[in-house]
Amino acid sequence: MFRSIFLLAILLTVITSFGYPQRPIEKDEIKKVEKKSSPPRRDGPRGVRVAKPTTGSITLAMGQVGFDGTTVLIDDQNPAKLKVKVNVKRDENQIELVDVPEGIHSLTLTNPTIAVWKRQNIRVEGGDEVTLAPRFEMALVNFTVKSEPDALIYLDNILAGKTSSTGELRIPDKKPGRHILRAEKDKFESVSTDENFGIGNAVVELRLTRINSGPEFSDYFQAGTSFWDAPKIWQVRAGKLFVRDAPEVGLRNGFYDDFKMVFDISFVNNKGAVWVVRARDKKNFYLFQLVGPTGTNPKSFQSFVYKNGQATLINSDRVVDDLSRPNDSFLITIEAMGATIKHSIQLKSNPGAGSQLFSTLVDNTYSYGSVGFGTLNAEEFVVYNVSVFPEAKPR
Repeated sequence: MFRSIFLLAILLTVITSFGYPQRPIEKDEIKKVEKKSSPPRRDGPRGVRVAKPTTGSITLAMGQVGFDGTTVLIDDQNPAKLKVKVNVKRDENQIELVDVPEGIHSLTLTNPTIAVWKRQNIRVEGGDEVTLAPRFEMALVNFTVKSEPDALIYLDNILAGKTSSTGELRIPDKKPGRHILRAEKDKFESVSTDENFGIGNAVVELRLTRINSGPEFSDYFQAGTSFWDAPKIWQVRAGKLFVRDAPEVGLRNGFYDDFKMVFDISFVNNKGAVWVVRARDKKNFYLFQLVGPTGTNPKSFQSFVYKNGQATLINSDRVVDDLSRPNDSFLITIEAMGATIKHSIQLKSNPGAGSQLFSTLVDNTYSYGSVGFGTLNAEEFVVYNVSVFPEAKPR
């Protein structure tokens, strides 16, 4: 019986092995096998190993900065010296540096429209493509001008504005470089500065000095024209100043605020006489022309204002008195008070008539300045006994 059971067990084992299939191998197991059985990867020809790259590239995004005038340095050197190629990608608005050696580098970029941009410690590994997007600082200078309150500020001879009640004016977003800043205020001496300004904020102080009227004077020309800035063609003889045609006016040294001025004149060629008041300089002043009997538009009195050498006629008056008498002379009186300038005339040939007011000009272009003489239409005349009396100001 025991023998029969043993044979039955053997028979069942044989039947089972032929009646049921074996478990299939999964795909993952195949990949693992394949991976284990696949040969080592080679990047080059059979039997040749490829060296690891020893250079990389750096790409700069230029943003709003143009390429014209742009210079790039790597490690403070021209890229060509380091055998680094520079590619300008205009479509992408980028600059690419190729074949940059492995290691730590610095980049410097300059352009007239921006401040110098520099980046240190840029690490480049072999095969790396490093991209940088710099934040450029635009090349601008921002001025803050400090002066007297309500002073006019000029930048490069163009009015930029007026200072506030605290005496400050901000002028932003100007190109760096050489600029002229000037401050002006009525009855103050103007002051200017001519400097080279770099990128950033610039504080400029333009301190004004108040103008004090010059002292009273009387000039009989005993010292010639030593107290005058006069053309060389003018001459002094026997205490009289002979004024002849010249390209510029002649001015007495010193400024005057409100004043009274008296002087005598006589015509030489009968074209008339010309004088100047409240002259800031030889290009900015009031000019008055008394036209003689042979001048253009005789017996007229023309009032001009000169700005930067350009004349504008602002008033014209008729002169009632006869200016044509031979060897006659005229005593002229000028009263300049605030914005009003009055002219009176007294003829030597008619002393009984006294001094007659013949012109009143109201204009506030100039409130102070020097006095002097000049010509407009080739006038020749004689001046003598010149006196100026400053108006006393209440303390």
